[in-house]
Order: sequence, then structure tokens, then C-alpha cells
Amino acid sequence: MVWPELDKAFTKQGIYPSKEALDLIRPGHTKKDLYALFGPPHQQEGFFRVRELEYIFKFRQPKTNEPKICQFKVIFDKDYLVQSYFWNPPGCGESKPQVFTLDSELLFDFDKFDRNNISQEGKAMLDSVAKQLVEAKSTNILVTGYAD
Repeated sequence: MVWPELDKAFTKQGIYPSKEALDLIRPGHTKKDLYALFGPPHQQEGFFRVRELEYIFKFRQPKTNEPKICQFKVIFDKDYLVQSYFWNPPGCGESKPQVFTLDSELLFDFDKFDRNNISQEGKAMLDSVAKQLVEAKSTNILVTGYAD
């Protein structure tokens, strides 16, 4: 995989893409779809029959004002539909799952298990997690429970 030099980019400053826009990218999209999500590509690849688009994305990092810089390359198939996409460095812009751990001791009294027996602390914890899930616009939730 060949990655162009960042200082030769058409749009050197890059953009801050939204998480929602990144989550929409799938094989089968068109160049027009990508333009709608991110604007024109940041590297000049030509004008006609272009099979690759490249973007420079910036991501905010905790505890620093310096953004994380990622290159994003989209490869199109013979019909000019998104076939695959890559990050440089690998995995750079992929979102990490957020993990919530709830202690069952705080949720329920011993030998109790229905929602009428959830403690006040447990209700507060569940409300907090629910609020964070709504704010994150999460669509995939995996719940894992263990019993002894």
C-alpha cells in the first residue's frame, strides 16, 4: 500500500470527521457518497476514472491539544463503488468500544433479581449508562452477565 506524503496533500490541514460519518462507510458506496460525507479528497489522484480517494483526518486526543493525524484511503472496484478502505497507521481512526462494568452487588440485594428490587445506587448507575448510550447514539450493545 502506497501512502502519499502529507505535506503534498491538496488540503494539508485535513478535517475532523464526525463519528457518525465514519460509521456510515461501507463497501458499495459511491464517490458521490464520500464527497457528501467528507468533501473532496485531500490528495490529488487525477480527474477521470480515479480508483482511489485519500483523506487526512484529525481526531481529538484526551489531555492534549495536538490532534491525532490519520490518513484514510478508499479503494473503488471496476464499477466505482467502495470496495475497501484502509487507515495509516493501521486502525488509526477506528472507534474503540466503550465498556461499562456494573457491580451486581450495587444493583440487587442478595438473592433478588427482578427490576422491583434494584437498589437506588443501581438505578443511578443504570440511568448514567443509559444517558451515555443515548449521547453516543449507540446502536450496538452487548450485555454479558455472570452468575455463581
